[in-house]
Amino acid sequence: MTDTEVLEAQSAQREHAKRATFALLRDKRPAEREFTIKLGEESVSFLFRAIGAIEYDKLITACRPTLEQKAEGATYNPDTFAPKLLARVSIEPAMTEDEWRELWTGPAWSRGETGDIFFAAVQLCSRGLDVDPTVPG
Repeated sequence: MTDTEVLEAQSAQREHAKRATFALLRDKRPAEREFTIKLGEESVSFLFRAIGAIEYDKLITACRPTLEQKAEGATYNPDTFAPKLLARVSIEPAMTEDEWRELWTGPAWSRGETGDIFFAAVQLCSRGLDVDPTVPG
């Protein structure tokens, strides 16, 4: 790409992008994710809404690993963190921490199944922004 083409592409990108302001950044809505899973023959959907970084960090801190988990290198206790996080991010269905804990520890759900739902919540709360550079490099 020539220098002229680069400058033209940057100019076009700037024309389509709004300049950020504090008010625009402050008023950003939390990220959401809707997804479906198969339960036998039925598909069911979920709507998750991200929580802020401070609240997320406080949840992790409140869920200290057991000595055994710590010895294995864990930084949090997934058996307490997962139900807490899922209860906070799950908008539809709205479920309590106790309800999520019942699924997390229940005999009908494999670790992979509950893990997929949990990791959807973690990814939503940990995902970054789509940053498009205006200068190549």
